Amino acid sequence: MTQRPFIAASNHLQEIKRLVTLLSGVRTNILITGEIGTGKSFIAKQISPQAVIADGANLPELLTILNTFNEVIIENFDAITNYDQITLEGRRLIAITTRPIRSAIVDRFFGMTIELLPLRDHPEDILPLSELFLQELQESYGITASLPLSHMKLDISQNAHSLRQSIAKELLLSTLTHDEIETLLERFIATHAKGEADYDRFLALFDRAMIRAMYRLHRSQLSMAAHMGINRNTLRKKIKELGIYLEDSHD
Repeated sequence: MTQRPFIAASNHLQEIKRLVTLLSGVRTNILITGEIGTGKSFIAKQISPQAVIADGANLPELLTILNTFNEVIIENFDAITNYDQITLEGRRLIAITTRPIRSAIVDRFFGMTIELLPLRDHPEDILPLSELFLQELQESYGITASLPLSHMKLDISQNAHSLRQSIAKELLLSTLTHDEIETLLERFIATHAKGEADYDRFLALFDRAMIRAMYRLHRSQLSMAAHMGINRNTLRKKIKELGIYLEDSHD
């Protein structure tokens, strides 16, 4: 499997990349912290590609691995139930955590801590990372369709994890045919029908999707109404009734 390139457009990740290069040749124990999806496992493997991965939530297995291998990456280090059972004795340890660790534990085991910031704090990396994910997903799914990534609202609530998922969804949606969309709508309605005012509820769902899509294309209520084949006052009434907010709409 081809190793993923190290995306580092921001100053933050450029500094992390320099640290990785430095620490690859230094035998010190490292704690890597950060929110979910910030790339902790990726950085750990960059520092120590040959290390064996263990899960801190499974203490018996972790102890076996520590007694067998010289270089170990411990995921979920914060989930360890008894740190007193962890003995290193010359082994190299790289640990990963999303939650704070007591300072006494950090001082006991680690010579360095690396904190990975969430994507919202270094947005320069979102687009190049999105382009990498898109390329990977295109190859994985065998899809040649592209996406206007720079104009899309992508989900970074869980950093790279949610970013990749949102791109995968958009890529798959871009390949759907009319028949496939109709089938999806049929299944959605069958699953969510409540038997009370279903017709009005699902028509409102369609109207909201139509209005937002036309706004994305035309950015003007006058142009939207013309392309939808309805009166502009009727369009305005629908927008108000459905509680839709359109940013920077030009009339």
